[in-house]
Amino acid sequence: MDELECRSFFDRIRLFNFMAKDIVAFAAQKYGPEFFDYVDMNCGAMPDGEYEKVIDQGAPMQFLELYSGMVMKRLELASEKIMELGEGFDSVLKKYFFNEGKNFSIKKPESIGEAYGLVKTCALDSFSTKDEISLQNEKAMVWNKKSVAFPLYWTIVMASLMAGIFESSPVEFSVSENLEFCLKLKS
Repeated sequence: MDELECRSFFDRIRLFNFMAKDIVAFAAQKYGPEFFDYVDMNCGAMPDGEYEKVIDQGAPMQFLELYSGMVMKRLELASEKIMELGEGFDSVLKKYFFNEGKNFSIKKPESIGEAYGLVKTCALDSFSTKDEISLQNEKAMVWNKKSVAFPLYWTIVMASLMAGIFESSPVEFSVSENLEFCLKLKS
């Protein structure tokens, strides 16, 4: 990655970090203020600040991978704890991420190729994992990832976020429980 791509990836990490802070704060309302410490102890925390102050310029990829992993783990842990609160809380999470995606000011994808590019752009694991594509044509695309460390990140966070982004697009995104990813043209 060149410096511009690193900065862009850093901005995505920060965006997801803001969402993670919201989700952790929501969980802390239910579990108590010590939940913040619990998440920090188990996931680490990304420092606040601009790219130059947070990312070591001698090893930007290592820091980007570290912080993207932390943010995904924070989202995963907070989402898991919120879902443990009982029925209905998964819909609270899905609605939050759907609305976040809906409010993104980005061009809505018109084709499967554009939609796949957008999913790859939004995903925090896009530079560290490879996709195994099993179907690809003008109407649909199906793929799996070689390894998925944070399944709730994909089944709750990204599925809901992408549903919001794709709401007015002719393409829809889904993730099955066995982590098969699908883009298809809406009927």
